[in-house]
This record gives sequence, C-alpha cells and structure tokens, in this order.
Amino acid sequence: MLFSGSETNISASSTDSSIAIGQMGNGNTVQNFSLHIHNPEPSSPQLSLSSNELKIYDAINKQIDETKELLSKGKPDKCIERANRIELTFSGLLNNQHKFRLLTNKGSAFALLRQYADAYSSFLEAFDIDDSNEVAHANRIKAYSLMQDKNNLKKAINEAQTKFKTSRKVASTILEIIQNDLTCKDLSEFVGEYCFDDASCCLMASQFYYNRGNAEKAIQLAEKANQIKPNDWQILGVLGTDILCNSLKEIDIRFLSLMSKSQVESLYKAKDFLEKSWVNVKETELPFTHIAFIPINLSSIYKLLKEEDKEREIVDTLIQHMPDNPDIVIKKILLSHNAKDYQPF
Repeated sequence: MLFSGSETNISASSTDSSIAIGQMGNGNTVQNFSLHIHNPEPSSPQLSLSSNELKIYDAINKQIDETKELLSKGKPDKCIERANRIELTFSGLLNNQHKFRLLTNKGSAFALLRQYADAYSSFLEAFDIDDSNEVAHANRIKAYSLMQDKNNLKKAINEAQTKFKTSRKVASTILEIIQNDLTCKDLSEFVGEYCFDDASCCLMASQFYYNRGNAEKAIQLAEKANQIKPNDWQILGVLGTDILCNSLKEIDIRFLSLMSKSQVESLYKAKDFLEKSWVNVKETELPFTHIAFIPINLSSIYKLLKEEDKEREIVDTLIQHMPDNPDIVIKKILLSHNAKDYQPF
C-alpha cells in the first residue's frame, strides 16, 4: 500500500495490504515544520528608547521567543494560545516588529493545524506590517499556495525572487509548493544551486525528485539535508522512507526469503533512520496525521524483517490514533491471526 501523507490516504496494494510506503503532506508533499519556521530574530531597539521602554521591549521579545520555541517543538495549539495571551497582556505596547513576529508564528501554527484560512490571514497581515524582509515574502507565497490563489501566487513568487535572489527561505518555500506539480520538470527553472547549502531546501528538493521517480537523487539530497541538520525528525523520516521505497522497488514481497544482501542492508538502514525519527517526534504535539507515515513505514519494515514484537507494538499505536483506518485495521488483523498469544481487538 502507498501511504500518501498528512491526509492519511492509504491505498491498498493488490499484493499485500500490510506494506505501506510513502511520504507526508498534502498528497505526497513534504511540509516544512521545524525546518521552516520563518521568524526573524528581534532587531536592536532604537537608541531613543528609555531604560524602562527597553526592559518592556526585551520582555516582550523573550515571550515571543517562547512562541517560536513551542512551534519548533511541535506544539502549534500552545503557540497560538501563548501568542494570543501576549497580544492581550501587552495590548498597546506592541510595536510593528512584535506584531510581525507574533502573526508569523501564529500563521505557521495555523498551517500546521490545517486552519488554512487563519494561516492565510495571519501571513498576509504580517506582510502588510512589514514587507521588507525575506520572511514576509516567503510566507506570502505560502499563504497564496494554501488558498490555491494561483494568480497572486505567481505574482508573489516573481516579486520575492526579484527582491531576494539568493534567499534560502524563499527558495525552500517555492520548492515546497512545486513538489506535486509534475509539469515542473527542472528545479533550475525555480531555484539555483546556491540554495543547496540549506537543509530545508535539500529536503524539499529531495521530495521533488522522489515524486518524479528519481530515487537516487532524492536519497542523495535527503542525506545532504541530514548532514547539514542532523537528528531532525522530518529529515530522518523522509530519508528512511526514500531508502525503504527504493529498496522495495526491487523486492517481490511474495518471496521475501529471496531478498539480496544489499536489499536487507537497505531495509536496516531505512529502519535506523525511521526509528530515530519516531523517537524524536512521537512525544511532540503535532497532529498525528502529520507524522503517521513514520510508524506506518516502520511497521512495514518490521514485517519485512520479521520483527513481530516491534511490529505489534507500533501497530497498536497506529490503531490507537487511527482506529477507523481500514488499512491499519488490516495490519492489526493480520498480526492477530498470525500470533497465537495475541488476541484480536
């Protein structure tokens, strides 16, 4: 079965409905999470501010930093709650930079929660406050993409690329939104080689090639992202999934005992990356559908490697979070049927 991502659409394979591979996002879109929090650092306050004003300025920025931290930890609900509390507590004291940062973080949090209309309005309101930086332009592109406003999206991309020719933030956002547009054949039409020193750009480009069947290039770019930003759950998850998918292309799952040594080694490599990803992300408060591809793909590896105890444990986790998903139920039934000491749910 192919797991297609954040919508948890899983289509069964005619060969074995217990195998699941794929990526995350809308369709096969990898979404930028912790990698892609577009929020500028607070600038230095004006020298004309009094000492008391400076203290207030710093206190507000520190609290806004907390919203950014909550977002990076996968806690979008708490990020929004904290931002709203700051807006209420410091009403009348917030300058434009404070407002911009708060709206930017709220927009990212709303996007994670798939509250796209709220994300759209937050990003555009932030842009209206300050359109002078790459963050504002990257998020405006994101806003129009979320609402599928193609005319304004094209305009926003052109303006951002003209104003910020080598911006990694702008490039990674563009790469994110063109992943599933298969009419886009060549990345060089949209971004230059300059951006591939950035983990987010490498990850987005990896998915671009993954969706076009170029597994070798996808793995190469995901590995580069991992070198730049080690131990990031999303990079580890995508890299493990890319390796798994590539190894399964040549495996007839009806004859698993005939797997070659290199195929088995690839499965263990994919398993290592996915297990590290799962450890890093499972305690976050991200919506489970955003991260479900990790345990789904791990369960498939455990099945292939005949690690039934681990498979059973992770399928139980999937059932807990996705009890009505028919493909997850099939996994549970197959496990229950094959294990005498394991009772059906």
